[in-house]
Amino acid sequence: MSKLILSPGLLLVVSLIWSFIQTGISVPVFAYAHQMEPVAQGGPYVAKRKHVERFAGKFSLEADDVQKPMILTLHNGFSDNPGFNWLRVFLCDDINIQNFDRYEEPHGDLIYDENYVQRHTITLDITDLVKEGVNTVYIEGKGARGAVLSWTLNGALSPELSPLNPTVTHPGARLTLTGKGFSHDTDENQVFIGESKAKVLSSSRNRLTLEIPENLKTGKQVMKIVVNGVASAPFELTVKPAPSMESSKTTEQPGESATATEQ
Repeated sequence: MSKLILSPGLLLVVSLIWSFIQTGISVPVFAYAHQMEPVAQGGPYVAKRKHVERFAGKFSLEADDVQKPMILTLHNGFSDNPGFNWLRVFLCDDINIQNFDRYEEPHGDLIYDENYVQRHTITLDITDLVKEGVNTVYIEGKGARGAVLSWTLNGALSPELSPLNPTVTHPGARLTLTGKGFSHDTDENQVFIGESKAKVLSSSRNRLTLEIPENLKTGKQVMKIVVNGVASAPFELTVKPAPSMESSKTTEQPGESATATEQ
């Protein structure tokens, strides 16, 4: 019977996946597709005794932010300070833990529950759990005196168009846009002009080259960039008629050729 031999690199990947499964942490696959930016942070929270202690941090989100992918990262321990060895983390509405009874539980989503925490960095996908307005990260933790915990909330970076981009174009033209928050993968960038979708020819993190649809209506149009489901603010674009070549009305003389004029 043949033996399955795994390379050291593959063994590391397998062990990481297994650690995610054991701890119940969801693997944030989309985090690699999105550029992330800090939204909020909390802590550091320091253990003052060996009993269970409560901590809470709050952050506020606008309606547009709620639609973005969100990653909450717990930093358990720092430098020479140990981390907490028992943790429960809830995501709640705007609550005040000072009003809680000793054994009262918060109303919210339990996003992490571990009796023996061994990891220093814990990554939690809280997309679709956050709400517009004030959100509370409620933490119950137990650790040695001086144990430290903090958290960082990161949200997907919204694509943003530079105000210096061209504001006039015509059907069939090639248009290069600059900004930030775009994807290297052309398929992950979508450009909508009015009700039409432009073809993205090439892309980088800060530049898009696209082809304006031939059937695009002339006049004022609103352009929007969508990267992995996250949309940019609208950008106004003026679409003019495409240049056309027409034969001149001058009579062709022997030995002469008709000229073309650009309208």
